[in-house]
Amino acid sequence: LMPIEHDKSTIESSLKGLHLQCTLDRDEALINSLKHRYEAQQAANKSKQQGGKRQRYESGKENLGRTVRPEDLVHICDSMLYSVTEIAEKTAIGDADDKDRFMLEWQSKRVQIQGMRAFYIAKAYAMAFKYPEALVLFERSAEHAERATDLLGRLGGNIEKLRSQDAKSLLARARGERCLIHARGLAAAAQDQAQVSKSMAQIDLDKAEGATDSTTEREVKRARYLSEELDSFPDSLAQWIN
Repeated sequence: LMPIEHDKSTIESSLKGLHLQCTLDRDEALINSLKHRYEAQQAANKSKQQGGKRQRYESGKENLGRTVRPEDLVHICDSMLYSVTEIAEKTAIGDADDKDRFMLEWQSKRVQIQGMRAFYIAKAYAMAFKYPEALVLFERSAEHAERATDLLGRLGGNIEKLRSQDAKSLLARARGERCLIHARGLAAAAQDQAQVSKSMAQIDLDKAEGATDSTTEREVKRARYLSEELDSFPDSLAQWIN
């Protein structure tokens, strides 16, 4: 019975590994397709903002189909990370050298996917104008991409060279987006500071008591010192005090 049980366990493990590999291959094909559509949408939107030809934009928009969001790519990255982790942990390799290379290969895949995931989460934050969060995530994406490039360089091989090109492309894009978001964040902060300064400049405490004709009574009351308002109570609280 022992050999039969052992063979059954081996078969189940092999089938699960095969299923995970097929899932990973499917997700890689899907994310490549969605990345192409997402980048095409970004290019179309940029062309529209820059005053491109309307007809050309509309025809391109029709061919793109459903709008791809950064969150869609993040979900696929999550599925890919699960498959990669399970395959790396549950695949048995006998030879020590082969095992080291196997673990290095799957580690590079996991790091590269983590970089891609951080990149698209950052894109989602940037679309929501959350520039500090996006800046940190683009930095993390660049770190993962740089590490993946280093791991793939240690592996060598033709397939690894192709993946290394993808990692280098992600590294360049993450660094570029990081600089862009940094600039946008500074511009937004400067604009907010200018609005605050403008609002503060409109408040003149010295002239609040003798306000001009154009100043309403409410504006005068807001400009008074707090010490002058200690004996004043809103109508809603007067009944409790009396």
